[in-house]
Order: sequence, then structure tokens, then C-alpha cells
Amino acid sequence: MKISIVIPVYNVASYLRQCLDSVVNQTYNDLEIILVNDGSTDNSKEICEEYLLKDNRIILLNKQNGGLSEARNFGLEKVSGDYIWFIDSDDWIVPNATQIIVDSLLKFNCEVLGFSHINYFEDKDKFSEVVNSQEIQTTTGDNYIKESKFFFPSAWSHVYSKVFLNNYELSFKINQLHEDDYFNISCFGKIKTIAKINNGLYYYRRRSNSITTSATKENLVKRMSSYIALLQLFQTINDIDSNYLEIKSNAYKGIVYEILKKYVLSKETTIAEKYYQIKRLKPFLRGYQSEANNFKHSKKNWFLRGTLNFSSLLFLTSLTVFNSNQQNEA
Repeated sequence: MKISIVIPVYNVASYLRQCLDSVVNQTYNDLEIILVNDGSTDNSKEICEEYLLKDNRIILLNKQNGGLSEARNFGLEKVSGDYIWFIDSDDWIVPNATQIIVDSLLKFNCEVLGFSHINYFEDKDKFSEVVNSQEIQTTTGDNYIKESKFFFPSAWSHVYSKVFLNNYELSFKINQLHEDDYFNISCFGKIKTIAKINNGLYYYRRRSNSITTSATKENLVKRMSSYIALLQLFQTINDIDSNYLEIKSNAYKGIVYEILKKYVLSKETTIAEKYYQIKRLKPFLRGYQSEANNFKHSKKNWFLRGTLNFSSLLFLTSLTVFNSNQQNEA
């Protein structure tokens, strides 16, 4: 059984060797390692070329920068393995990860296999315990979500049958942040056989300077747009439990609402830009129910939610006034 590992690479020279060493030194050897250099401007390409010369299982693809989804799709077109594992180039895997995966695939004979991971907090240089150490016997994708104590919709925490992906023509949405959520929500209802093992096989690096933590005007807009795309996707999904979709949808609305407040309060944005984004997002935030504790002791938040439902201009004015008052009190 051949495992194809697709690793998009973009300006990760500081982390790339650790990632590649963990892959090429696996105890299981029948691997195809596809490195997609997504227009790196540091020396990531040179590092890839160095490993290419040392390991004939490596295939190096070079392309203009187009983002993570485009790079994964580019690699996906070239795979020849039976199963595909998408690994991020700033993360790494345990030495026997692929052997455990192959043994499990032979045992469960499933289209998709999930596993647990370990968080590495870069700023603190600390590791978490194994996240969601849970085993799920072979079931459907919909039941898998229901049985999961903690459904982590990440592409790198699953391996996918090439036949399954090809049958449904599944790929990653271009220019989409949180592309893993979009990808797995799109495909999980189609999965007839999936299992999960409780092994922690993947080290996930949590970086403080990632795009999802950046508060620049451009990134705030990208994040809001990506969550809106997810909310729109949810309206088309009919093969995943509706209760899960409702809970997830409400959670995404809450995130959009908080990002919108950051955007409105940002000094980088003009009044016209603030007003435009409020008007654009308002239809998607209707029906958002915050957890009771969030508003229990905050008349301000309760009032703001009411003004957003009633008037975009009133929401903009109220939030600006509230923030100004808080700064004056400080």
C-alpha cells in the first residue's frame, strides 16, 4: 500500500527540515512525498532540492504563489498512492506514523482514517497531551461526526482514499481561509466508511503570527469572507446531521460577529469601509444566538446585538461610542 504525502511549502525555511526529516525517516517506506513549492521567496526551495537529491521518493513541484488550497490541489493532481495525507510544512509527524496508518487501514478497510494529534505551542515551547484520544470503529462520515467527542475538521488529521476523492472530484476551495473546514464539511457526508484511532501521530505547531491571529484590515476581511463562505456552504449541505450544522453555524456566526467588531474598531478602516462590511455581513448574522453567559452581565453586548438587527448605522455608531467611553474611563 502506497501512501502519498502532499506537503505545500511557502517560506517555512525555519521549520522545513524538521518536517521533512520526520517524513523521510518513517519506519514505513512505501511513500510518495510530493513537495509543492508555492513560490517561496526564502530558501525553502533550496532545502526541498537538497532533500530531493537524497531521497528518490520525493517529487518537487514548483509553482507561482497561489495559497495553501491551490498548492494542495496542485499536488493532488500528481499523486499515485492509494491514500493521501496532507501535511503542513511547519508541522511534523511521529517516526512510526505511516506504519500505524497502514496497519489501521488494513484492519478497518475504510475510505478515510482519522487520528489524534499533539499541539506544540511555539511561544511557550510546550507540548499538549494527545488531543481527543478516542477510537471510533468503522462507520459513516455523518455518524463519525456524531460519535466524535471533539470533531477536528482538519485535513492533516485524516488520510483519504485516492479513489474516494476522485469519485467525488473533491478538492480544496481556492482563496479560502479555514480551507480544511470547508473541505471536510463538503466531503464527510459522502464518506461510507471511516474510522478513527486514538494514536497521536501529528505534531501541530501553533504559531502566534499566523494569518488567523493577524488583526490587519486585509486579514480581518479575509477571515470574515471565509466564514461567510462556510455559512453559505452549510445552506447547501443535506448529508450531515442538521443539529451539528446548526451548532457549527452558530459558532461561526459568533466568530464573524467578533471579527466584525474588531474591524469596526480598527483605526485602519474608514467609515465607509466599516459601514459596507456591516451591511454585507448583517444578513448572515441574523438568528445568531450567543451563549447566555456572554450577555448575562453585559447590557452593552445585548444592546449591540439588538442595534445590528435593527440598523447598520446605529450599530456602527453605538459600537464606536461604547469603545470611546471605555478608552476615556481608562
